[in-house]
Parts: sequence; C-alpha cells; structure tokens
Amino acid sequence: METNETLYSRVREITVECLTKPYWQKKNIPLIVNSFTSIAPYATSAHISPKHPAFTKEYMTTLPPRSVGVMPKRRRRPGEAPNEVFLDYVEERWPGFLRIFTDGSKQNQQVGAAFYDATHNYKAIFKLPSWASVYSAELVGLLEALKYGQELSATKITIFTDNKSAILKVKNFEVKPTTNHLILSIREMLYSMVAIGKEVCLVWIKGHSGIFGNEMADALAKEAARLATHSTFELPPRDMGSLTKQWLREKWKRKYLLPQPAGERFKFIQPGIPRAPWFVGGTLSKDMVKSICRMRSGHAMCGPTRLKMGITESAQCERCLAEIEDVHHIIMECPTLARRRRLMFDQISAEKIIHHPFNLPHLLQCRNVNIYSHIYNFLSDCNVNL
Repeated sequence: METNETLYSRVREITVECLTKPYWQKKNIPLIVNSFTSIAPYATSAHISPKHPAFTKEYMTTLPPRSVGVMPKRRRRPGEAPNEVFLDYVEERWPGFLRIFTDGSKQNQQVGAAFYDATHNYKAIFKLPSWASVYSAELVGLLEALKYGQELSATKITIFTDNKSAILKVKNFEVKPTTNHLILSIREMLYSMVAIGKEVCLVWIKGHSGIFGNEMADALAKEAARLATHSTFELPPRDMGSLTKQWLREKWKRKYLLPQPAGERFKFIQPGIPRAPWFVGGTLSKDMVKSICRMRSGHAMCGPTRLKMGITESAQCERCLAEIEDVHHIIMECPTLARRRRLMFDQISAEKIIHHPFNLPHLLQCRNVNIYSHIYNFLSDCNVNL
C-alpha cells in the first residue's frame, strides 16, 4: 500500500511531466493535475505525513488526560459581575494557578488565533491562512498557549477556551481516518508538561459571557486575523476543502449567470446561488416542499402540464373554464377561489415582508417559509394538488 507521501510525490511528478513534456502540449491535462496545480501553492501550510498522525506520536498521547474539564455554571448574586463570579470560582478551584485564555477567529476569509496570559498581562497573536477553519484556529491558540506555558517557571497553569468541541476532542480522543494532528500535538504537549512536573488544566468556559480574559483573547484573535502576513503552521489538509468549495461555487455562479435560452424565468425567481435550499432547517411536509419547488421551477401539475402528459384533453381551468389553468391563474385569478385567496393575501400582508398588491414571481422569489406555508395552505384548502 502506498503512503500519502508516496502518492503526493507521484502526483507531483506527473504534474511536472504534463507541464514540461511536448506530448502534453496538444492533450487535455488530466483533472488530477489541474487539481494539484490549484492546491500546490497552499500545500506548504498543510500537514503532510507518510503515516496516520496517531502513529507518529508516543503511545502516552492516546491515553485520556486527567486535566481537561468544563467550567460549571454558577449562580450570580444580585449586582455581582460575571467576571467576579469567574475569578472567585477559579481562585477557589485552582488557587495559585497561572491563568491563560485562548481563542480563534474567522471573518471574511481572515483567520487568526491568540492567547492572553492574564496573570502576566502577556499577549500573543498568530495569523493563519485564509483557508484555515476557525476550529483549527482555536486549536492553534490552545497549542501555542501550551508551548508558552512549558517555557514558564510556573508549575500550575490553567488554560481557558470557549470552544467546547476542542476540549472534548482533546479529552475523548479516538483514532479515526480524520484524526486531527493538532489534537494529538496538544495531548503530546500536555503529557510533556506533566512529565517535567507541571500541573496543567484545560477548561471550557462560555464565550461572550463577560469574562475579561475571554473577551481579551477574542479581541486579540480578531486583531491577528487582520495582520498582513501569516505565521507558519502546519494545518489539517481537510481545511483546504473550503478552497475547493469556494472555487466550485465561483465557477457555478459564473455559469449560472450566463445568458441561456431556457431558465430565465427561474433565474428571476432565484437570482443567485443560495447557500442552502429554502426548505433546509425546517420541519415542513414533503408535499409542501414538492409543491413549492414545482411552482418555483415551472413544473407544477396544472392544466398545460397535465395536457402534455396526456392526463387531460384540455389545459383549461375545470373550475371557471378559463382557457389556461396555469399557476398564476390558480394563485392570483381564478374567481371560484376568491374568498380563500383574500384570506391568503391577508396572511401574507401580516408577515410584512411583501406588500400588497402581490405578483406571483415575487411571492415565489421571497424564499420565506411562512409565505410559502400560506400559499400551500391556500392550495390545500382549495383541494388543488400541484
């Protein structure tokens, strides 16, 4: 079985050959080579290992650390500030311990990590590549805080972070194909500090809860993200997935906006490419999602569609005998549905998103689940199945 390093080397060799050999001048470059040339400039910051990260560390790093926990909730007395409650508990639980706070930030493709030593008022900030995840930034902040703590003369150290996921991953380590090497490095650092006689505790605290040290670390991480040049860190290759998603999305967007002989109606209803379908995150019925999607895409089961499918012999409205029973006729015009339509319009107006008078394209364009629900309820009450 070939290692990751061997595969990486072979793809690199193939890429060099494709870019330099005359044979490839009139050939289509393989997709894997195109992908490699796109990713290669960023690979210097990615962690590349011939082995699984778990097999590059000492066995002790796979054992559960004793010093990882979660800050319990404490009730505040009237007039007591959150920071006072925090400091009182810390002094009671970890008396004489050094206090370090860490955080990571990602905003507008700017990524940073930081830690703040509240005992000595020492600050450190680190800018990361734009493709790094905020989770990796949090882990870098933790790892750098541990490295800093190892160099200090202090033997008792508490490190606070508001990323519970990072804390739990450090505490409950499992060997998986997706194991993050930063988690292992943090565990390795914890054990090396314990081995030289230091007592180290990693503690989760709630973010943005008025704890001064946490707020300071948060501000420092945002400051780090705005730096001009980034520090050198080996980050998980999985983070580079954000790059490919960004490139694919940009390519999709350019193609979507090109003039097309068909689909212009849907392009008006859906002007851009959404991050997620309009129905994601809701508890909507399958029939409602189907009906709204059909109306938005122009494939509703109304008169003209049924005629094309041979279900009926005419495209006319069976209720009022209008010549064409399309979606616009059903939702906006059919006189036999006027009373129920007024109720639907009143409900839509009450949402204060689209104001009367309505037109169907704008109703379908809104991507508002409440408005779609009013339309679907109107259809259901009128026994219209689209």
